[in-house]
Amino acid sequence: MKAALLNYSLNSTLKLGATLKKLYLASQTIAVGLEQVILDRAVYGGDFLEQFATTENKLAMVMRVFIHCRNFVKRIQRYMTD
Repeated sequence: MKAALLNYSLNSTLKLGATLKKLYLASQTIAVGLEQVILDRAVYGGDFLEQFATTENKLAMVMRVFIHCRNFVKRIQRYMTD
């Protein structure tokens, strides 16, 4: 029973880790696009430059949370396999 529960927990943790990685990669793609929008707005002028910059900063915070979560999942995986 305990081994089955441990196996289930490890599988769930592995799935969470894979999901976090996919979300992080998608966020990186969005960040690159957003950075280009900000650059275009700054060079060619345009509305909402400050709002785009604020959004970029918020996305950067979200990506840092993904990194912390991913590191936490890795520690759990190490703990469960030792």
